[in-house]
Amino acid sequence: MTPDEVKPVSRGRLIVKAAIRFPMALVMMGAVFFIPAGGFHYWNVWLLLGTLAVIGLFIGTYLVLNDPELLVKRMQSKEKEKQQKSYIILSILSFGGSFLICGVDFRFHWSGVPLWLVFTGDNRDSAYFMKK
Repeated sequence: MTPDEVKPVSRGRLIVKAAIRFPMALVMMGAVFFIPAGGFHYWNVWLLLGTLAVIGLFIGTYLVLNDPELLVKRMQSKEKEKQQKSYIILSILSFGGSFLICGVDFRFHWSGVPLWLVFTGDNRDSAYFMKK
């Protein structure tokens, strides 16, 4: 089997795998924000996680119904190509680091973002994904 090929998986099994992995990813992302923030009172993260959950459910449902092979390929956590592994590690470190900094920033009140800007950014993200 070449790196681009995916093992066939039944639709039911794919749904179960996605239903386990997706909430776990949201919990892990929340932990990276909430732990440095010192609690669950960081409402901006709740807004982000809610937005990502809705978008993820739409995309996941679409892929299960229309392109299950792509969903299987996207859910594979092991990258075969060395260059791709490097990109993934770099992405995890940069995103994870920025999330940690956001949590610490919230805890120690280093900066303040106006409420209108928070909602503008969130609406922009939602509109972008809905357009696709």
